Amino acid sequence: MTEKGTILIYARNFSNVISRNMISKLVLLSIFILLNVRFAPSQTRMADCNRSTNYKEYKPLLPMGFCMPEGYWAVAVFEADINSDDKQDRLIKYYKMDWKCADTIFLAIFIRLNDTTLNYTKTFSNLYTPLVESYSDLSWLVANCSNEYMSTYAWENQMWLRFEKGVIIVPFAINEGNGLDFYFKYDTFRNNWYLTQQQRWYIQDGEYEKKYAPDSKIEKLERGICIDEFRIKNYLQPW
Repeated sequence: MTEKGTILIYARNFSNVISRNMISKLVLLSIFILLNVRFAPSQTRMADCNRSTNYKEYKPLLPMGFCMPEGYWAVAVFEADINSDDKQDRLIKYYKMDWKCADTIFLAIFIRLNDTTLNYTKTFSNLYTPLVESYSDLSWLVANCSNEYMSTYAWENQMWLRFEKGVIIVPFAINEGNGLDFYFKYDTFRNNWYLTQQQRWYIQDGEYEKKYAPDSKIEKLERGICIDEFRIKNYLQPW
């Protein structure tokens, strides 16, 4: 082979190497651009994520990915095994910072999968009585709360919800002096909580604490409603 032929072969090989390098760089550049486009909205959403709390101790307890609408803050973060799998699930209670009459209290549920992973399940908006300035002043309720049922919420249940193994217990006053504890038990087959029993209680005149009569028994229910379908207005009675 002549020197000229050898040079041509080297030139072709060099050209092939350059072409392959350029193609590789172009492929990498394309992947980089696609990744930036794919993840840019996610990064923006995380930057805009509202994770406000009324106490700084709650902030590190908020699960990854938990965000609230602007103007809301988490007022309680606690744990309980509410799906009866022997793992402590994470519950977050939150509402508006500047709340008005009849604003909703929300409860976000994160089920624990293992020591490091919490899986968002759902957010309840129907388990707490609405936020109002005064539950005991009926004239204020009627004058300031437009909701037709607000005048009946003379007893707040914000501090009374209980969470036991596999059970969410929701108390409500059904009239001026009597109420019910609603027991929603987790069903592993349907992956939700269902009303399985209820217990009646009362409030004595001049007191603000529910009591159970000695003969007050827990009434068991079959085919109870799903917790998502629970509406206290279906149980309320006239004053």
